[in-house]
Amino acid sequence: MQLIDQGLWTQYTPDPFPPNLPFNTAFARRQTDSLDWYDALYGQAPLFQADSLKCTVWQLPDSTWMVQAVDVDATKIFPCGCRCIEVVGYTGTDAFADIHGLQYKPETNTLAPFPPKPVSVTARQIRAALSQKGWRTAFENYVKAADYDVQDWWTYSTTFLDSDPIMASAMSALGHSADDVRSLFTLARTL
Repeated sequence: MQLIDQGLWTQYTPDPFPPNLPFNTAFARRQTDSLDWYDALYGQAPLFQADSLKCTVWQLPDSTWMVQAVDVDATKIFPCGCRCIEVVGYTGTDAFADIHGLQYKPETNTLAPFPPKPVSVTARQIRAALSQKGWRTAFENYVKAADYDVQDWWTYSTTFLDSDPIMASAMSALGHSADDVRSLFTLARTL
């Protein structure tokens, strides 16, 4: 599968405005060369390969990029205010399910799943989950034997993250794996 970055596209109003078009017609052009979207679709040399996937990619508030619209038919997407990428050689059966929501990395021109977001639970939830798993006594004994930073973390934190290095160290010291931590936090979220 090959990705082609077709650039960032911005809204603009042509001057002069094309005759016989509704006044609310939306226009977009590529930032790098001012190529008009409609010229890219219907011009002498179409921008896209006929059987490729065309995708809009939006920049999120944290500056990462996420694939949104995905279609073989370029007329079904409109890249105004976003990036447009083309996916050549896709062989799956459900392009939207496979590509929508992936992270696009312009610096490497690659697609990948977003890393999982940390799970946050309350102090009551984590304690209840440790009790239900039968791990609470061992966990609290570990904390009592640890330094003040760990003891303060356990005693005064009101929320706990599954990605917290203290949590990872404690669970590892007690013989639990990363999968055990995930299952603990999954349970805690339900309590």
